[in-house]
Amino acid sequence: MRSVFICHPEDSKDAVVTWLNSNLERDVDGHWLYRESARPVLFCYFTGESDWDDEELQEMDKMVPLSRCLLQVDISGSVPGDREVNWLVTALLGAVSGGAAVDDYSASVWVLEEIESGAEKLGHPFFDYRGRQEAGLGVG
Repeated sequence: MRSVFICHPEDSKDAVVTWLNSNLERDVDGHWLYRESARPVLFCYFTGESDWDDEELQEMDKMVPLSRCLLQVDISGSVPGDREVNWLVTALLGAVSGGAAVDDYSASVWVLEEIESGAEKLGHPFFDYRGRQEAGLGVG
């Protein structure tokens, strides 16, 4: 499953939860879902830093304070997900300031302005799974 991570300072967690509750559906397991034509496309839930390696955390430290909340967004393999991921990440980063995002493909930290402008890191924009596959690079 493809994933992106959205990181905010820990003191923003209530605002993140409020945004999620206002914009996504909550399932019985406590995950937030984004549906497209009644099918779940994005699955969102909070995760811990133990899921990250030291290099990723050091890169994140440059953008977001050490005390942080980490939202994992898993993308269904049944859809490309580009539009849905772009909407969710830019809307949440725009609504709750101080955050950044990481995708499975670039292993880079992205701020809202970079994602919105289509900036590239190592020759690829945010969540460029197609471009990385075409280049034979696979996951970050």
